[in-house]
Amino acid sequence: MRVTQENRKPEMSLRDSPVWLVFVATLFLLFISLPLIVLLYLGTFTRYLADDYSTSSILLQLGFWKAQAYWYQSWSGRYAFTFLASLVEMAGVAIVPWLPGTGILVWAGSLYWTLRKACLLFEIKISKIWTGVLVNVIIFGTIKSFHDFAHVIMWQTGILTYLVSIIFGTVVVGVFIERFALSARREPSLLEIGGWFAAFFISGGFSETWVVIQITALGLGLLLFLLKKDQRRPDIIKILLSCLLASSFSLYVIARAPGNLARNPVTARLSIDLIQTAIIKGFINSFQFLSEWVSANTIMAVMIPLAGLAVGLLAVTYSQKESKNVTGVIFLCLGAYSTMWASFALYYAVMGVSPVERVIFMPMYLVLWVYLLVGLVAGVELRKRLSPGNIRLSQAVILPLWAILLVLVPVRSSYSLFTLVPSLRLYTQHWEARDARLRQAGKSGQKDVVVESLRRNVVLLDLQKTFWIEGDLQESPENWVNRAAASYYGVNSIALSWER
Repeated sequence: MRVTQENRKPEMSLRDSPVWLVFVATLFLLFISLPLIVLLYLGTFTRYLADDYSTSSILLQLGFWKAQAYWYQSWSGRYAFTFLASLVEMAGVAIVPWLPGTGILVWAGSLYWTLRKACLLFEIKISKIWTGVLVNVIIFGTIKSFHDFAHVIMWQTGILTYLVSIIFGTVVVGVFIERFALSARREPSLLEIGGWFAAFFISGGFSETWVVIQITALGLGLLLFLLKKDQRRPDIIKILLSCLLASSFSLYVIARAPGNLARNPVTARLSIDLIQTAIIKGFINSFQFLSEWVSANTIMAVMIPLAGLAVGLLAVTYSQKESKNVTGVIFLCLGAYSTMWASFALYYAVMGVSPVERVIFMPMYLVLWVYLLVGLVAGVELRKRLSPGNIRLSQAVILPLWAILLVLVPVRSSYSLFTLVPSLRLYTQHWEARDARLRQAGKSGQKDVVVESLRRNVVLLDLQKTFWIEGDLQESPENWVNRAAASYYGVNSIALSWER
């Protein structure tokens, strides 16, 4: 399916909609935006956690360039992550409260832009406000799917690993659609091919999981265009091969890092048998995970495709000719599940266990994006076949139902998240007081320091099961977080007091 500049239709605006529909869209956008607005505020209470102390202390000790070599040789081959983390940490802890909000807003902006491109590809015309609703549904659904969402959107290390990868993937889809489906054909130059290669090599260096997702998605795309008759096929295949080569090279660079063995000894035992077992377990465990997700998030599992269906019934297609939307959606479903399987298989092969939540966050985002598109395309196809009277009847049933679900899920989630504000405000005050105490100890030459335990502070009980506390200093001064923090502050050891 291709829409070129010559046959592209003007986008629908709110002036094309009746007043009541504009009001409904505005109300829905407000409801679905509430939890994300609260999360933007909660992000301002974030400070250094867990690995943040490690990367920042090595930067202080070795400097920028030697830190890159240190991490590659001693811990992980994620060259792009260590480069960006060191770059960000040059600004110090003061930049950390700004990262969550910046990450969420850039994520939302990139998804908005790409979703507009995807709608043009599917020959669907939606007003900007309804696009905003769908963007917030996808982002909220992804975050809400995980108890440990803070690992990805509130933690500096998680943001610079996982959220950056998600944003890159989102943008590159939009660029690909614009370049090869919405623009006039032009043969890619060597400079452009090199640019795609560089972009995918850099993005692959942020996460082992993401580079495998890249390879999986690119492999499926290459297979599709090898089988599909299209005048742009040679151009697209050149780009996909370039990106696949870059991703494979990136994976090789990461896999060859000496630090991988220090990080995870299981890697040294990697074998053909283990890989075969991982492939099988990837299929089983990813399907099991999705089944458990539906059982645990039944209301949201209904709300997401219903959002697409409702908007699809309000959308205007570019033409009434027979479309290939259904075929496209089926391929996207296959691709989304394949990335989920690849994440499970990789983690099991390397770590020997099922992946932690932050690893599944990225493929789950892709799954929910496609899940919503299924509802959207279904709504558009239904709109084509229904009479005006039946369309209004469908809207009269679906829109109130979706409004109820919005109150049950995002509005309630907003309230639940907002209740953390007083505790997080106190957490920030105590963290900064402890930070000042430790900095002073380092400057005065004090070697063994005892500071307040945020874990045992009774006024922070609401945060005990959140990453703000779980990723904080531990009780034992021998714990790796405490040792990294001691190195960061320039002291020998940090122990925690049990007193309030």
